Amino acid sequence: MVITDLDKKWCRWQTALWISEGKLKVEPCAVCGDPNSYVVHFDWSNPARIKWLCEAHRSERLLSVLQRTLLHQALMAFESQATDGYEFPTQP
Repeated sequence: MVITDLDKKWCRWQTALWISEGKLKVEPCAVCGDPNSYVVHFDWSNPARIKWLCEAHRSERLLSVLQRTLLHQALMAFESQATDGYEFPTQP
């Protein structure tokens, strides 16, 4: 099934309508409990399949497990290389 921008727009509109009608309540982040959360759609053909996530966890969801692991390893390697062999300047 191909999901178009029109499908996504309809799904977002339906969710916003349910929130405005009081049929759907804004909830805190499902992972950390942050009250500043956003709705995340898991199925664009079904606006009821949602999860509330904060900005940080919403961004993480877009990365695969492999991407998160590689990013973490790369950042750790960069941090260790940045300080290896570096001599901090001394005060005269």
